[in-house]
This record gives sequence, C-alpha cells and structure tokens, in this order.
Amino acid sequence: MTESKKTCCYKRRPLWDGVDRECQFQDEPDAVNQLTELAGLFFCPFHLPFSSETISVGYGANESANHPDLKANWPMDRIRQFDQDINRRLTKALETNAECDLEGTVFPNGASFARQTFPQVNFSRCHFPRSPASFSDARFTASILFYEAKFSGVAFFDRAQFTKKVSFMGAQFSSSASFASAQFEDPANFKRAQFMNSADFSGKATPADADQPNDTFNKLDFTNSVFSDQVWFHNRVFLDRTSFENVTFNIAPEFHGCTLHENTTFPFIDGFKDTRDSRAAHSYRTLRLAMKVQESHEAEDMFWSLEQKSKRKCLNLKHPRNWAPWMLSAFYGGASNYGLSVNRPISLNGAWFFIIAPFVYFSLRDNTDRLISTITYSDLLGFSLAQSVRPFLSWSDYDGSEIRLVLGDNIDVLSVKLFATADSLISLILLALLILAVRRRFRMQ
Repeated sequence: MTESKKTCCYKRRPLWDGVDRECQFQDEPDAVNQLTELAGLFFCPFHLPFSSETISVGYGANESANHPDLKANWPMDRIRQFDQDINRRLTKALETNAECDLEGTVFPNGASFARQTFPQVNFSRCHFPRSPASFSDARFTASILFYEAKFSGVAFFDRAQFTKKVSFMGAQFSSSASFASAQFEDPANFKRAQFMNSADFSGKATPADADQPNDTFNKLDFTNSVFSDQVWFHNRVFLDRTSFENVTFNIAPEFHGCTLHENTTFPFIDGFKDTRDSRAAHSYRTLRLAMKVQESHEAEDMFWSLEQKSKRKCLNLKHPRNWAPWMLSAFYGGASNYGLSVNRPISLNGAWFFIIAPFVYFSLRDNTDRLISTITYSDLLGFSLAQSVRPFLSWSDYDGSEIRLVLGDNIDVLSVKLFATADSLISLILLALLILAVRRRFRMQ
C-alpha cells in the first residue's frame, strides 16, 4: 500500500466554479522537497505561515510561537535565499512574457521591490508582515493583482507606474500606505480595501505653464472601502469615473488642489464620521467648492452641512461671543440638518401646530375656566393656527375680548399675547426652514 502524496495545504481562491484550487507550487520538485510540517499541516516554503497567530487565524491550528520554521523566526540567510528565489521567478516571467503567480505567498521580511520592473504578477492574498513593503518607483508593465493582500507593515508605492489594470480589491493595509505620485494609466480597483492607518494618494502640484497635469488618475473605484485614518488626494487630476460609493471616512478626506471628474460619486453623509475640528471644516469646504463648480447640488449641500457641523465644534464656548453663533448653528442643524432634511421641518411644524401650541394655550387657562368652559381642541387649534396665518394677531385685540371669548374670562391676557407672539415667531421660522429645505432640494442653480 503506497503512502499518499504530501502536498501543501494552502488553497488558492476559487475561480468562477467556486472550487478551491491546490497550491500552485505543488508540481515543483524543489517546493515539494521542502515541505514543512506545522501543527500537523504541510506547507511549501512560499505558503509557510509567518507566526503562531497567523497559522491559528488562517488554518485553525496551534503551533508554538518559537518554532524555528515559522517565518517570523527565520535566520537572515534563509530569508535572503527566499528573496532570491522570488526575484528569479519575477525575472524569468519578465523575460518570457509570462505570468508570475505568487498567490498566498508569505514574505518573511520587508519586501524590497523599489525601482523594479514587473511582468504580470499575481500578489493575491500575499502577506507582507513586516515593514517596509516597498514598491516605490516600480514599473508594472502588465495587469497586477493584489486581491485581498495583507500589508501588516508600512507599504510604499510612491511614484510607481501602473501601465495596465491593477486591483487592490479587499486588500488590508494595517499600517500607513503611500501611493504618492503613483501613476495609474488604466483603471484601478480598490473595492473593499481597508486602510487602518493613514493613506497618501497625493500628487505634485502642476506648474502653471505645464501642458499636461503631472499626477492623474484614470478610472478609480473605492466602493465599500474603509479609511480609518487620514487620507490625502492633494493635487490630483481625476480623468475618469471615480467611485467613493459606500466608503467610510473616519477622518475627513483631503482633496486640496484636486480636479475632480464630473462622474465622481461620494458616500451618503453617514459615511463621513469626522466633524470635530477646523481641519475637517477646511476639507469639506474644498469638496463643497468642487461640487459647486460642477453644479452637483446634492453633494454640495452635503459638504456644506458637514462644514457647518465642523465649524460649530470649533467654537470655543468659553468666550461669550461664540454662544449665539453656536446656538443658531445647533438649532439650524437640529431642525433641518442645515437644509438637507425636508422631513424634520415638516415634523416640527406638525408637532408645534397640532400638539405643543394647543397644549400651552390650554395650560395658560385659569382653573375655574377649565371647570366651567366647554372649549374644545378644535378651538385651541384654530386659535394657534390663527397666530401662524396672521402673525402677531393677538396684539390687535386691545382689550383681550377675543382672547377671553376663546380661552375663558379669567385668562391672563398678557401671558397669552406673549406666548402668541412666540407662537408666531416659531411658526414663521419653521415655515422658513421648510421652504429653504425644499428650495435647496430642488434648486437648479
């Protein structure tokens, strides 16, 4: 009876049929001869886990953290041998115009690919556990996949040239990531990418006498991505459709000096979590002005609202001069979300007209009048609505006879007139907020 063939337990991501695929190195004699057993599982040198934590998370197995075959414990000579093998594969693929499939490869040390020219490479599900993973000034001559790649350390793609399509779909950047002045000549896919630290996509400012902008983006897709820290897109020119749909920005994104494409979509207002300081206010102001130029009024209004919230939180309430602006801003924000909400003014108008004002008028009546009077809710509602339809109407009733006719003979006329004045003012303000919200929603220019 023959012994079953030992193979690497890594499973590549499935294709259209949904079936996991075997390790791509399983037919290479060198890789098979170097199979390593960890926690009862066999791994080729490329898919060997980095640490006891990664083998536990990725494979549900337990291994001692001090095991010498875990890549976190590799000596430098073994790391150098591994890096040389990777570079040989990349060089051969470039010379033969073939794909270099490194899916799932775990790099034991910081990956240094700066100024390197790449063929078509599959870095899907690769793990770069240490800093830095450097691709600065690299040139990617064919399609590149970083699908669900994990960068635990700092990742550098500064000034990298992506001449064909590139996908960072589902990639995870645990530390800072820099794509400063990186060139994307074809569409770039960052769907579901997670940036747990800062991310820099800034470019260089274009000189005034330049014929072409320096740093441009082609079609760019960040749908459902998460930016947990600061992200910069300074001085970039977006030449094609750009999607930030359903993106979460935990800190206000910065687009200073950018030229946005007309087909740029941003998340709803809930996707912007940061309204805490003047930096956020400046960031939203830049985006508001950009949307104003494009006459994208809904986006402009959203960034106006975010800007006002940020400005309000910047006011120092230790100084009395800031009290009134803070209260006005808080009221405008609460009553209509700075003009974004039509439902809030409608609800507030309804609550005031039909509940609050009639109740207050009833409460102002004398106890005797409450016992003997037959006043109805309709009478109270009619009296309240009269103050809204004809503001300050109560002051035309000099002797209070009309007020007593409705609210009772023992009513305090002055108290009613004062509240009726407030009733008129509040009704006018709520009506104005509703009109402004409707106009803002449906304006043309």
